[in-house]
Amino acid sequence: MAYSLIWSEDAQENIRTIINYLLDFWGDDVAEQFSERLIKAGHQLEQLPYSGKRHRNVIDQRVGN
Repeated sequence: MAYSLIWSEDAQENIRTIINYLLDFWGDDVAEQFSERLIKAGHQLEQLPYSGKRHRNVIDQRVGN
């Protein structure tokens, strides 16, 4: 069963901040690499939501489609 990854408003703002920092200090290539890896990780989580580790202080928010 595939899941949908839903980014919170805070997460979206954090990602924008990180990408802007990378653009300012490391350039387009590094920012693009980060963006591609983040998108790839999101797709992996949608397909395999129980892969990887969950931080011990994070409540499980997985909801199937």
